[in-house]
Amino acid sequence: MDTQPQATEIVHVQSSTISCDGGVGQLGHPLVYLRITARQVTCPYCSKLFVLDEGAVDTGH
Repeated sequence: MDTQPQATEIVHVQSSTISCDGGVGQLGHPLVYLRITARQVTCPYCSKLFVLDEGAVDTGH
């Protein structure tokens, strides 16, 4: 039995507003929009970690 925890996927982004659907088509999760208020945010469904790149500019969208 494999008891190793699954690694969290880390995605580097250029915008503080992102969307996540789990990335596996219809087997993913509902589309959610997340806002990065500090340097990172974690998707509440799939635990994917979105990290805002250094120097990224918020476009206001």
